[in-house]
Amino acid sequence: MFLPKGEEIVVGQDPTVNLSLATKQYVDTKVGAYLPLAGGTLTGALSVSNPNDAIVFGPGTVKGRLMAGTAVPDVELTSNATRGGTQDDATKASWRVKCDSSGDSFQVNRQPVGSATPASMLAMNNASVLSIPGGAAGVGSPAVTLGSNSWKVRFQSNNAASTALGVISVNRDWATSTYDDATKPSWDQALGFNDTYTVRRAPAGTAGTTALLTVDGPTGKTTCTLADASVTKAMLAAGATVATFATAGAVPSSYSTTGMARNQWTTAIATTGSVTVKTGQYVMISVNAALFYVGANQQAIYLGLFRDGAIYIQWQYTVGGSTMPITSLPIAFPPVVWDTPAAGNHTYALSFFLSNTNGEIQTAANSNGVVNVMVFS
Repeated sequence: MFLPKGEEIVVGQDPTVNLSLATKQYVDTKVGAYLPLAGGTLTGALSVSNPNDAIVFGPGTVKGRLMAGTAVPDVELTSNATRGGTQDDATKASWRVKCDSSGDSFQVNRQPVGSATPASMLAMNNASVLSIPGGAAGVGSPAVTLGSNSWKVRFQSNNAASTALGVISVNRDWATSTYDDATKPSWDQALGFNDTYTVRRAPAGTAGTTALLTVDGPTGKTTCTLADASVTKAMLAAGATVATFATAGAVPSSYSTTGMARNQWTTAIATTGSVTVKTGQYVMISVNAALFYVGANQQAIYLGLFRDGAIYIQWQYTVGGSTMPITSLPIAFPPVVWDTPAAGNHTYALSFFLSNTNGEIQTAANSNGVVNVMVFS
């Protein structure tokens, strides 16, 4: 049937069976409400019921997917991975961003090349706690890098460390010991390594770091080098300048060299306890003993101070004889003797040397003494 131009066929109703005529009213109200395959604009919500790959997009092999779970209430956006973990291209890694209403968390996960198992890269829970695992337990070194300059600031840890460890560094990747900018020095703070807190620095272009300050956890002691003249007397605790103090056994009362061999050193009259000395430390030895020489005839006597069984210093006295007829003479000691021995443990001893039997060295019955050793810090 043909109609002249400008004339129309009017039917009484919209089609109800497959081969009925479609009226303009039907097309405008029904067909016009659908999104064309070539694209268009949605004015309402789009509802997709496919539980797995709800929306798949992308012209290449690797697809993007937006999907929601059914058994698990979550929404996930993936690249190169289906809901079940199958990769579009097994030669490329996959990434997944998940909003998990069940676990009440936000997650960023990654599947390595050829793997169907995602690993956590970043997660935030409902308490606003952000977690960056950096790898499985015992593997990896998680880091947050800040800055757009040649040098960076990093917050790092090391999953392979045997003790708790966290590092804040500037201009240096602590895990790889590489500089961002080798023309600049690097600094870092290490917290927890061997139960210490340490501040370290490396000059520009050098590999090793130098600890400038260390706080030892078990003892609470701080080790650092202070600026010259920065410590005043009021800041020092009593005894702070003394590293070690050891006192000898008492110089005995009623002591006498009678019967001892001559022309050789006597058995030590007093020996100090052992003191530990570090390189460069000063040792002060003082003798506090009331010793005197008894005899009218002349002889040479020696007072000797031994270190570790070997003579360190000695003093000679010539007493008695026609020019100095005496029966009793106090023996004077230097008030203080200084020593700078090698690092290690040391003892000091007091001994005598008499050249003949013309006289003896003695102490009174009511008088003894000590030999003191003090190591200065």
